[in-house]
Amino acid sequence: MDLRHIPAFHSRRRQLRPCRSPRTPCCADSVSPAVCQPSEFVDQPCTYSVRSTNPGTSDSITIQNPTAGDWYLGLTSDADYSGVTLTTSLTVRQPDLTVLSRHIGSFAQGQKGATFSVVVSNDGATATAGAVTVVNALSAGLTVTSISGTDWTCVLASLSCTRSDVLAPGAAFPAITVTADVSATAPASVTNVVKVSGGGQTDGDNDTARDIALVGNGGAAPTVPTGGVAPVYSSSTTIQPGSWVSVYGTGFATGVTEWNGDFPTTLGGVTVTINGKPAYLWFVSPTQINLQAPDDSATGVVDVVITNGNGSVTAKVTLGASSPSFSLLGDGKHVAGVITTPSGTGAYGGGAYDLVGPSGVFSFNTRPVRAGEVLVLYGVGFGPTVLPVPAGAAFSGAASLQGQVVVTIGGVRAQVLFAGLTGAGLYQVNVVVPAGLSPGDKAVQAVLLSGGFTQVGPLLTVQ
Repeated sequence: MDLRHIPAFHSRRRQLRPCRSPRTPCCADSVSPAVCQPSEFVDQPCTYSVRSTNPGTSDSITIQNPTAGDWYLGLTSDADYSGVTLTTSLTVRQPDLTVLSRHIGSFAQGQKGATFSVVVSNDGATATAGAVTVVNALSAGLTVTSISGTDWTCVLASLSCTRSDVLAPGAAFPAITVTADVSATAPASVTNVVKVSGGGQTDGDNDTARDIALVGNGGAAPTVPTGGVAPVYSSSTTIQPGSWVSVYGTGFATGVTEWNGDFPTTLGGVTVTINGKPAYLWFVSPTQINLQAPDDSATGVVDVVITNGNGSVTAKVTLGASSPSFSLLGDGKHVAGVITTPSGTGAYGGGAYDLVGPSGVFSFNTRPVRAGEVLVLYGVGFGPTVLPVPAGAAFSGAASLQGQVVVTIGGVRAQVLFAGLTGAGLYQVNVVVPAGLSPGDKAVQAVLLSGGFTQVGPLLTVQ
């Protein structure tokens, strides 16, 4: 609240009357300057006196979080001020909600699971108060299948979401995800128009957003070269049911889509079956698909069918009881692993561990491993576990391998402390780094005594 005046050698008195109704207390969290205190009852105004001999001077009084109701602003003078101009302005700070809708890449006719991400932020000077409501309106060619967001209460029938918690200035609520199927006859573009309301705001200039997505109307069917289906990080032509697999080729999708950890069988308009069973898709791009193979008791050569809005392609792969490969760092050469640090000196996990790798090579901190340290390696396809873990569902625990695994570093056998599943399709192998290794990069390999070995080439940096 700003009071502006042009005084001329006279005292001016400003009165703020925080009044709602007669004999009803009125208050605020604070009033500044401190000499101006909020009154308690009607007709007992908060008074602030100003004396100045400088024309053009301005003063301000700020009231934090006043109670709702009518507040009166008055100007009085204790002397004649003929010919003096007094100007008073009232500035009310309030929240200002902004909404944005975004999507990734282009959509495709017949695509399942296309998504819009809707974010509401507060660009105003104060926090919101009361319910905030977001309403989506999707154009023809889109059929919404779900709408959700963390701590939002969403209704699919009305495509609306509501919440009533406070949103601070400059902050944003968690995103709302609107998932829709694209019609096989959808037009060249589709639109999501989203509007936000409530929260105590009155500025409606930025309450509506329009998100236009292009729709592909056909093109070449997907292709997969020979050997294009392999365990992640490997070139083996054998995959294990329940393990993570990469498919390489062209024309899979019009954009990049990643799962939300929900093991979808359709992602970015793409479906994949292995031996007639739907696979669980993690990542889809125009040239690569990462997936978890479904459970299957079959072995031998089977069909892998990739289908999108433009057609389908069938590739071949061999199903086997195991097909191990180590996870690699971004350079495609060094194994991904964790060095446990019981001393609490690690760079990650509050001192619990370091990441293994050559120093100074990556954008994140890595270091060589030392003899005697416990190294945790990760990979896929290490074979069946004593406790079966089904594909297509989250898993957190430790399921030991049925068989034995031998790990060598630089040709020297390491002590294996544990080998088994610790996540959905993710294996963990804990080893003690052997002594007697010279510093530098050493070949690391795992051999399953039941048959199978990890890819040739991964390196481990030893100090």
